[in-house]
Amino acid sequence: MDSLYKWFINRPIIIIFSVWLIIQSAIYLFIGVEYGFEGDKYINDAYLLIDYHSLNFDRLFYSIYSILISFFIKLGCNLWCVIIFQLLLNAFATYVLYLLAIELYKNRLTALVVSLIFIFSFQIQQWNFFLFTESIFISIIIFLYYIIAKFNSAKTRHYLYLSLLIVLLAFSRPSGFFFLAPVFIFITCIIYKEGFTKFFLYPITAIGFIIIINLIYNQTNLLYHYNLSNSKHWIIWGYDFLQIDNFDNSILDYLRLFILRIIYYFSNWRPFFSLNHNLIIIFSLVPIYLLALIGIFNTNTEHRRFNIFIFITIFIFTGFIMLTFVNWHGRFLAVLLPAIIIVSGYGVDYFIEKS
Repeated sequence: MDSLYKWFINRPIIIIFSVWLIIQSAIYLFIGVEYGFEGDKYINDAYLLIDYHSLNFDRLFYSIYSILISFFIKLGCNLWCVIIFQLLLNAFATYVLYLLAIELYKNRLTALVVSLIFIFSFQIQQWNFFLFTESIFISIIIFLYYIIAKFNSAKTRHYLYLSLLIVLLAFSRPSGFFFLAPVFIFITCIIYKEGFTKFFLYPITAIGFIIIINLIYNQTNLLYHYNLSNSKHWIIWGYDFLQIDNFDNSILDYLRLFILRIIYYFSNWRPFFSLNHNLIIIFSLVPIYLLALIGIFNTNTEHRRFNIFIFITIFIFTGFIMLTFVNWHGRFLAVLLPAIIIVSGYGVDYFIEKS
């Protein structure tokens, strides 16, 4: 047993990328590459940039992806180059996640397990083969987590890295702005190590951010989401409290719908999926969630600021999505999963130490 343990510990990179290659090959063989749906929008925006040197300001906060596509088109490459770039970036992000895990956990085997959990997370890896923004967005998120974990307030370049990653996230998807709140709280942790910030600034900032961005994002769409949610409870929706006629009765309906959305969001269960498909998804997520729940009570106190950042990120994404998005394909859960996987690593660490 000791020799097998040492073999795994001494060859983590070989194991990680061998499994990574197998998983990516399997996804390609069984699913293939998808250029359509939202991909058409980004392709059109890329040609707008090439032909007229102009960005589509209706999708300004997706412009990084359109710029990337236009770059490869100008090089004379086809859209396959974008998919290859996404795969390479995902591979690098997997390696960075492993380095982050080495930094966070007590056991090196935990770092290997967490990397493999990430690779086996189909909800994340499938987007590498879609001409959507999710793959690149998730990779950049992992880079952000790494910078946060390694952040040194005495080094100016770390602030530059942090700023650059926030800009890239914000202009890859509008939800990239969500990271402004945890980054603000993280910087505040550096300035005020103790005191009122722990009990008041964190929740006030997080909740205020969710409410303000929710109002900006939805604009006139609140009523649309509200009406849609009444007929299809599995759809994530926007609250419109102005439409409540009888507050005493309606608040229970709102609570019920909120709980249903929490269940649908984290289970990734959808009525239009087959039963087998739904069960496979749920059983692939449950072990991660159980490890994360155990990990919550076993976090490494040496990385308190990083842990606060991760928990605030999970809280903000969950709260905002419950209030805002129509979540058709679980794409917004995929964006949150790396944070949950990182927390699950503390659970893995706990079991390895106990064994």
